Amino acid sequence: MTVNPYESPEPTPLAVNAVKQKRFSLLEIIVVIGIVGVLAALILPATRSAKQAGSRTLCMNNIKMITLALLSYADDHHAFPPAYTVDAESNRLHSWRTLLLPYLDQQSLYESIDLSKPWNHPVNAKAFNTHLEIFSCPSAKLPPGFTTYLGNATTDGCFSGERPRRLSEITDPHDKTILVAEVATAHAVHWMSPEDADENILLKFGPGNRTAHNGVVNAGFVDGTVNSLSSGINPDVAKALLTVSGNETFNGEDF
Repeated sequence: MTVNPYESPEPTPLAVNAVKQKRFSLLEIIVVIGIVGVLAALILPATRSAKQAGSRTLCMNNIKMITLALLSYADDHHAFPPAYTVDAESNRLHSWRTLLLPYLDQQSLYESIDLSKPWNHPVNAKAFNTHLEIFSCPSAKLPPGFTTYLGNATTDGCFSGERPRRLSEITDPHDKTILVAEVATAHAVHWMSPEDADENILLKFGPGNRTAHNGVVNAGFVDGTVNSLSSGINPDVAKALLTVSGNETFNGEDF
Protein backbone atom coordinates (compact mmCIF):
# COMPACT_ATOMS: atom_id res chain seq x y z
CA MET A 1 0.00 0.00 0.00
CA THR A 2 1.24 3.44 -0.93
CA VAL A 3 1.27 5.95 1.91
CA ASN A 4 0.55 9.58 1.13
CA PRO A 5 3.04 11.59 3.13
CA TYR A 6 0.61 14.56 3.23
CA GLU A 7 -2.19 12.68 4.91
CA SER A 8 -2.49 12.63 8.71
CA PRO A 9 -2.08 9.17 10.05
CA GLU A 10 -5.05 7.48 11.69
CA PRO A 11 -4.94 8.02 15.47
CA THR A 12 -4.03 4.95 17.37
CA PRO A 13 -6.30 3.67 20.18
CA LEU A 14 -3.69 4.83 22.71
CA ALA A 15 -3.80 8.40 21.35
CA VAL A 16 -7.61 8.46 21.38
CA ASN A 17 -7.65 7.34 25.00
CA ALA A 18 -5.10 10.07 25.93
CA VAL A 19 -7.36 12.74 24.37
CA LYS A 20 -10.40 11.39 26.16
CA GLN A 21 -8.51 11.40 29.48
CA LYS A 22 -7.75 15.12 29.10
CA ARG A 23 -11.41 16.09 28.78
CA PHE A 24 -13.50 17.01 31.84
CA SER A 25 -17.13 16.07 32.04
CA LEU A 26 -19.71 18.74 32.91
CA LEU A 27 -20.23 17.08 36.29
CA GLU A 28 -16.51 17.29 37.07
CA ILE A 29 -16.43 20.99 36.19
CA ILE A 30 -19.43 21.65 38.43
CA VAL A 31 -17.75 19.79 41.28
CA VAL A 32 -14.53 21.81 40.87
CA ILE A 33 -16.49 25.09 40.82
CA GLY A 34 -18.35 24.00 43.93
CA ILE A 35 -15.10 23.22 45.76
CA VAL A 36 -13.64 26.60 44.81
CA GLY A 37 -16.81 28.29 46.03
CA VAL A 38 -16.67 26.49 49.37
CA LEU A 39 -13.00 27.41 49.84
CA ALA A 40 -13.75 31.05 49.02
CA ALA A 41 -16.64 31.04 51.51
CA LEU A 42 -14.28 29.72 54.17
CA ILE A 43 -11.36 32.01 53.38
CA LEU A 44 -13.12 35.36 52.82
CA PRO A 45 -14.69 35.65 56.30
CA ALA A 46 -11.32 34.81 57.84
CA THR A 47 -9.69 37.48 55.68
CA ARG A 48 -12.30 40.06 56.69
CA SER A 49 -11.94 39.07 60.34
CA ALA A 50 -8.15 39.46 60.17
CA LYS A 51 -8.55 42.86 58.52
CA GLN A 52 -10.98 44.00 61.21
CA ALA A 53 -8.65 42.77 63.95
CA GLY A 54 -5.75 44.63 62.36
CA SER A 55 -7.76 47.87 62.14
CA ARG A 56 -8.82 47.52 65.75
CA THR A 57 -5.20 47.06 66.81
CA LEU A 58 -4.19 50.21 64.90
CA CYS A 59 -7.03 52.07 66.59
CA MET A 60 -5.87 50.89 70.00
CA ASN A 61 -2.33 52.00 69.17
CA ASN A 62 -3.63 55.47 68.28
CA ILE A 63 -5.47 55.75 71.58
CA LYS A 64 -2.41 54.43 73.40
CA MET A 65 -0.22 57.18 71.93
CA ILE A 66 -2.84 59.83 72.71
CA THR A 67 -3.17 58.57 76.29
CA LEU A 68 0.60 58.56 76.83
CA ALA A 69 0.83 62.06 75.37
CA LEU A 70 -1.83 63.22 77.83
CA LEU A 71 0.16 61.69 80.67
CA SER A 72 3.30 63.49 79.47
CA TYR A 73 1.34 66.74 79.40
CA ALA A 74 0.13 66.02 82.95
CA ASP A 75 3.70 65.38 84.10
CA ASP A 76 4.69 68.83 82.85
CA HIS A 77 1.60 70.72 84.03
CA HIS A 78 0.47 68.58 87.00
CA ALA A 79 -2.93 68.39 85.34
CA PHE A 80 -4.54 67.22 82.14
CA PRO A 81 -5.29 69.90 79.58
CA PRO A 82 -8.67 71.61 79.75
CA ALA A 83 -11.33 70.20 77.47
CA TYR A 84 -11.18 73.52 75.63
CA THR A 85 -9.72 77.01 75.86
CA VAL A 86 -11.91 80.13 75.87
CA ASP A 87 -11.67 83.81 75.00
CA ALA A 88 -12.56 86.77 77.25
CA GLU A 89 -16.26 86.19 76.58
CA SER A 90 -15.98 82.47 77.43
CA ASN A 91 -16.42 81.43 73.80
CA ARG A 92 -14.70 78.13 73.05
CA LEU A 93 -11.51 78.45 71.04
CA HIS A 94 -9.47 75.23 70.92
CA SER A 95 -9.68 71.57 71.91
CA TRP A 96 -7.30 69.66 74.16
CA ARG A 97 -6.29 67.81 70.99
CA THR A 98 -4.74 71.03 69.71
CA LEU A 99 -2.93 71.62 72.99
CA LEU A 100 -1.58 68.08 72.82
CA LEU A 101 0.14 68.51 69.42
CA PRO A 102 3.65 69.19 70.85
CA TYR A 103 3.43 65.86 72.69
CA LEU A 104 2.53 64.06 69.45
CA ASP A 105 5.59 65.22 67.48
CA GLN A 106 3.55 68.00 65.86
CA GLN A 107 5.36 71.03 67.25
CA SER A 108 5.57 72.87 63.92
CA LEU A 109 1.85 72.38 63.29
CA TYR A 110 1.11 73.62 66.79
CA GLU A 111 3.20 76.74 66.24
CA SER A 112 1.26 77.49 63.04
CA ILE A 113 -1.99 77.85 65.02
CA ASP A 114 -3.20 81.19 66.36
CA LEU A 115 -4.58 80.14 69.73
CA SER A 116 -6.22 83.55 70.20
CA LYS A 117 -8.51 82.85 67.25
CA PRO A 118 -11.15 80.08 67.07
CA TRP A 119 -10.18 76.67 65.77
CA ASN A 120 -12.13 77.17 62.52
CA HIS A 121 -11.00 80.76 61.87
CA PRO A 122 -9.45 81.28 58.40
CA VAL A 123 -6.11 82.12 59.99
CA ASN A 124 -5.98 78.50 61.22
CA ALA A 125 -6.83 76.99 57.84
CA LYS A 126 -3.50 75.17 57.53
CA ALA A 127 -4.08 73.13 60.68
CA PHE A 128 -7.79 72.74 59.92
CA ASN A 129 -6.96 71.14 56.56
CA THR A 130 -4.31 68.85 58.04
CA HIS A 131 -5.35 65.24 58.45
CA LEU A 132 -3.60 63.54 61.37
CA GLU A 133 -3.59 59.74 61.28
CA ILE A 134 -3.21 59.49 65.04
CA PHE A 135 -6.70 60.96 65.45
CA SER A 136 -8.16 58.72 62.75
CA CYS A 137 -9.64 55.29 63.44
CA PRO A 138 -8.84 53.13 60.37
CA SER A 139 -12.27 51.46 60.59
CA ALA A 140 -14.28 54.66 60.78
CA LYS A 141 -15.52 56.00 57.45
CA LEU A 142 -15.31 59.72 58.10
CA PRO A 143 -14.41 62.91 56.22
CA PRO A 144 -10.71 63.87 56.38
CA GLY A 145 -9.81 65.53 59.66
CA PHE A 146 -12.65 64.03 61.68
CA THR A 147 -12.09 61.91 64.76
CA THR A 148 -14.03 59.55 66.99
CA TYR A 149 -11.47 59.91 69.83
CA LEU A 150 -13.15 62.15 72.39
CA GLY A 151 -12.26 63.06 75.93
CA ASN A 152 -14.26 61.88 78.91
CA ALA A 153 -16.12 65.14 79.57
CA THR A 154 -18.86 63.69 81.76
CA THR A 155 -19.99 65.47 84.94
CA ASP A 156 -17.20 63.92 87.02
CA GLY A 157 -14.90 63.06 84.11
CA CYS A 158 -11.24 63.69 83.39
CA PHE A 159 -11.97 66.74 81.20
CA SER A 160 -13.71 69.51 83.08
CA GLY A 161 -14.61 72.31 80.69
CA GLU A 162 -12.10 75.16 80.59
CA ARG A 163 -10.54 74.08 83.89
CA PRO A 164 -7.62 71.63 83.82
CA ARG A 165 -8.28 68.45 85.82
CA ARG A 166 -5.47 68.04 88.35
CA LEU A 167 -4.09 64.55 88.87
CA SER A 168 -4.67 64.85 92.61
CA GLU A 169 -8.41 65.10 91.93
CA ILE A 170 -8.50 61.64 90.36
CA THR A 171 -8.95 59.50 93.45
CA ASP A 172 -10.58 56.50 91.77
CA PRO A 173 -8.17 53.75 90.61
CA HIS A 174 -6.39 55.04 87.53
CA ASP A 175 -6.75 51.71 85.75
CA LYS A 176 -10.54 51.97 86.14
CA THR A 177 -10.99 55.58 85.06
CA ILE A 178 -11.51 56.36 81.36
CA LEU A 179 -9.52 59.29 80.01
CA VAL A 180 -10.26 59.04 76.28
CA ALA A 181 -12.86 56.91 74.56
CA GLU A 182 -13.74 56.00 71.02
CA VAL A 183 -17.31 57.00 70.24
CA ALA A 184 -19.86 56.01 67.61
CA THR A 185 -19.17 57.49 64.19
CA ALA A 186 -22.38 59.53 64.43
CA HIS A 187 -20.67 61.61 67.14
CA ALA A 188 -17.41 62.25 65.28
CA VAL A 189 -16.02 65.80 65.30
CA HIS A 190 -13.17 67.59 63.58
CA TRP A 191 -10.01 66.97 65.60
CA MET A 192 -9.62 70.74 66.24
CA SER A 193 -13.21 71.20 67.35
CA PRO A 194 -13.62 71.91 71.10
CA GLU A 195 -16.22 69.18 71.54
CA ASP A 196 -16.06 66.00 73.59
CA ALA A 197 -18.24 63.24 75.00
CA ASP A 198 -20.70 63.61 77.85
CA GLU A 199 -22.95 61.01 79.45
CA ASN A 200 -25.43 61.14 76.58
CA ILE A 201 -22.73 59.88 74.23
CA LEU A 202 -20.62 57.58 76.38
CA LEU A 203 -23.51 55.75 78.04
CA LYS A 204 -25.61 55.06 74.95
CA PHE A 205 -23.79 52.59 72.75
CA GLY A 206 -26.12 50.33 70.83
CA PRO A 207 -27.96 49.88 67.51
CA GLY A 208 -28.59 53.61 67.20
CA ASN A 209 -24.96 54.48 67.91
CA ARG A 210 -22.96 52.25 65.66
CA THR A 211 -19.36 51.65 66.64
CA ALA A 212 -16.54 51.17 64.16
CA HIS A 213 -15.49 47.79 65.59
CA ASN A 214 -18.65 45.68 65.62
CA GLY A 215 -19.88 46.41 69.11
CA VAL A 216 -16.47 47.00 70.70
CA VAL A 217 -15.25 50.37 71.96
CA ASN A 218 -11.59 51.19 72.58
CA ALA A 219 -10.78 53.36 75.58
CA GLY A 220 -7.63 54.81 77.14
CA PHE A 221 -7.36 54.88 80.93
CA VAL A 222 -5.61 57.27 83.32
CA ASP A 223 -2.88 54.73 84.05
CA GLY A 224 -1.93 54.63 80.37
CA THR A 225 -3.55 51.31 79.51
CA VAL A 226 -5.99 50.74 76.65
CA ASN A 227 -8.89 48.30 76.78
CA SER A 228 -11.63 47.19 74.42
CA LEU A 229 -15.03 47.51 76.05
CA SER A 230 -18.20 45.80 74.91
CA SER A 231 -20.93 48.17 73.77
CA GLY A 232 -23.20 46.00 75.91
CA ILE A 233 -21.27 46.80 79.09
CA ASN A 234 -23.28 46.97 82.31
CA PRO A 235 -24.51 50.60 82.59
CA ASP A 236 -23.52 50.83 86.26
CA VAL A 237 -19.98 49.72 85.45
CA ALA A 238 -19.83 52.16 82.54
CA LYS A 239 -20.84 55.01 84.84
CA ALA A 240 -18.21 53.99 87.36
CA LEU A 241 -15.49 53.98 84.68
CA LEU A 242 -16.34 57.56 83.77
CA THR A 243 -15.97 59.14 87.22
CA VAL A 244 -12.73 60.38 88.75
CA SER A 245 -13.89 60.32 92.37
CA GLY A 246 -16.99 58.13 92.59
CA ASN A 247 -15.44 55.56 94.94
CA GLU A 248 -17.35 52.79 93.16
CA THR A 249 -16.35 49.18 93.76
CA PHE A 250 -16.22 46.64 90.94
CA ASN A 251 -13.87 44.06 89.47
CA GLY A 252 -11.71 44.54 86.43
CA GLU A 253 -13.44 41.49 84.96
CA ASP A 254 -16.68 43.50 84.82
CA PHE A 255 -15.41 45.31 81.74
